Amino acid sequence: MTRAEFTAWLKKLNLDKKGLSAMTGLSYNSINNWNGENKPFPSWIRSWFENYEMAQKYKALKEALGD
Repeated sequence: MTRAEFTAWLKKLNLDKKGLSAMTGLSYNSINNWNGENKPFPSWIRSWFENYEMAQKYKALKEALGD
């Protein structure tokens, strides 16, 4: 993952690095240091974003259906 892809995911999901830190339990400094070059993004982050996106869609659908 590149820094641009990471930033695009955060924007798409309406997240920031502090929010991601709180949800994952990782320190803000660790997340802030990821750059895709000498500090690569973890291999799991793309699937985490995909699962978070799916969960948000499910939550919105569930609320729309009145659960």
